[in-house]
Order: sequence, then structure tokens, then C-alpha cells
Amino acid sequence: MRDMPKWNDLLLVTLEAYRDGQPCNNRAVGVSVADSLGLSSEQRSETYERSGYNRIENRVAWAVSALKTAGLLESRARGENSITEVGKDLLRERSGANFDEHYLIDHYPAYKENLNRNRENLHDGGSRPRREPSDGESALDDATPEELIDNAFGRLDALLQDQLLDQLRGMDPYKFEQVVADLLAAMGYGQTTVTKKSGDGGVDAIVDEDSLGLSRIYAQAKRYAETNVVHQQEMTNFLGAMARDNIAKGIFVTTSSFARDVKDMVAGRSIVLIDGRRLSQLLIRHNIGVAVSKTYLVKRIDTDYFDDSLT
Repeated sequence: MRDMPKWNDLLLVTLEAYRDGQPCNNRAVGVSVADSLGLSSEQRSETYERSGYNRIENRVAWAVSALKTAGLLESRARGENSITEVGKDLLRERSGANFDEHYLIDHYPAYKENLNRNRENLHDGGSRPRREPSDGESALDDATPEELIDNAFGRLDALLQDQLLDQLRGMDPYKFEQVVADLLAAMGYGQTTVTKKSGDGGVDAIVDEDSLGLSRIYAQAKRYAETNVVHQQEMTNFLGAMARDNIAKGIFVTTSSFARDVKDMVAGRSIVLIDGRRLSQLLIRHNIGVAVSKTYLVKRIDTDYFDDSLT
């Protein structure tokens, strides 16, 4: 299965989708491009994790936008576009040879002017000196704005996970047990109670899956340094406490990781192992120990509003 091309590699195949001169909308062109590239059904259904936008449709839409800016496509009624004479000339000249954004910058002044104008708008409303694109420089580095946002959020999340783990590893161990209990409650596991600070027999929290406490889950929380791996002895103690009280389900949480033999011990059992990396991800997802710093709104055209069939 071939890799899905970036938007910057889709310019030729997108323009060719308009070759017959008939107006066409972005979604239909996206299907045509996917067919031409032989994309699998899985690739056609890929979406961005945060926005939920369809990946191939989004990349084709940005390719269409670039082609329109360069004057190779033009707008028609009801969100459709068609190829221009300039676009037809390019198809004849290229004879199937692909081109990228650099080609548009070098050969179509309207595209270059729009690119520079957008760059100015990103710098204090145009107060900084105008800068021409340097050799080999691309406006979007082969990524669409949505992809750049996803990548940036991914990097921020990775940094936050590291900071969160540092915070957890440095806190009081009993407070850490409460953090784990708060997380389990936020995940909808039911009433969660932290056990007494001593004499818990290897159990740090008890989760009642039902209001009468007929079904219970035992939880163990180990606030360990990154290099202090959970070994068999800790798991043996935990399994012993579960067996003693006839508990079938367990959750073992640590800020470090689990040795391979520990994973083998619980294979086939109703026991979930949560290591430090997964723990930090779950805390972020359920807003435990983190707060929203800033919110960004990404807007798009409301096509229903502009539907000329509405009265």
C-alpha cells in the first residue's frame, strides 16, 4: 500500500481531475484523486485526531485552493470549480510531470504575491518588513494548516506528559494514591475509596462498580522513579490481596514501567497495567491535575448558510 501523498504532491493529479472542463466540487475531486492514486479504503477514511476532518479530502482542498490562487482553477456556482485556459496550458506543458508549490511560486506571480501577503499578515499585521520566500522554502512544508496544528498539539502534549510525570514522581505517595482514585472516578469506574495509609495489604484503592458494592475492583498505585521498574514481588503481593478477598479485577498503576515477567504474570487475567506514559495520557484526557491554558477556534465555511435553495 502506497503512502498517502502530502498536499504539495497532489497539485497535478488534482488539476487533472478538472481536465474535462466540467465544474466539480471538492468532495467529488477528492474521490477522483483517491481513485487515481489507488488509495485503500482505510486511507480514504483516515481522519485527523483533533478536528475529525477527512485527511485526503483536506489535502485535496488545500491543493485546490493553491491552484485557484495561481489562476489554474476558477470558482463556479455552489462551491464548484473548473479549470481555466491557463490550467489547460499547464497540463499540456507538463505532459504528466508533477509540480509542487515551488513551481507555483516561480511561475505564477499571483500565487507568490498571495503567499507574501499571508506571511505579512502573520507578522504583527504587516508591521515587519516583507520577506521573500528563500530557495527551497515552502509556505506549509508539505503539511496543511490542520496537520501543522495537530503536530504542534502533539508536541505540546508530549511536553505536558513529561512535566506531569515529573510532578507525580515528586509528590507524596499517599497523595498520589488519591490522584489515581480521582482518575478512576473520572473515567466512570464508579465510587472509588482510598484505603487507610497502613494495613491495606497491597491495595491502595477500592472501586465499587455498582452502588451496592457487589462487584469490586482493587487498585494498586506505585509512585516510582522512572528507572524503578515494577517487578514480580509487587505484583505477587497485589495478586495475593485480590485472591484473599476473592476479587477478580485489578488495576495496577505506576509512574515508571513494568518488567516483562510482570506482564507475563497477568496475561489472561482481568488486570490492567497502567505505566507512567499511559497514566499521564489518561490524566490529560480526563483533566486531572491539568488545566486549560488557551483555546483556539478553527472556523470553516457554513455551506448551509450559503445554500441558494434556502429562502
